[in-house]
Amino acid sequence: KRLVLLSPFLSLEEMATALFPVVRPVLKRVPFMLRDKFDNRAKAPSICAPTLVIHGTRDEIVPFGQGSALAKEIPGAQFRSYDMGHNDVFMNPHGRAVIG
Repeated sequence: KRLVLLSPFLSLEEMATALFPVVRPVLKRVPFMLRDKFDNRAKAPSICAPTLVIHGTRDEIVPFGQGSALAKEIPGAQFRSYDMGHNDVFMNPHGRAVIG
């Protein structure tokens, strides 16, 4: 079994604060606003499958740094970046070659 992550984020909180910095102080005071944490960073060290993380350098939704940071948290993960956005992985020849 293998795992491929396409443009992953660290956690819902980190995504929210990256996109909307004004949210950070609000979440510190009322953390229950985010019922689901989707904390990929916390789960990453327990991943045992060979993992490939792919992230586009022009990703307009998930900050590029979150994908590379998550790859560093996964034991033995490979990280590949390509000149592509968030939703064009399958249109990019590199993305198709890696996934296909």
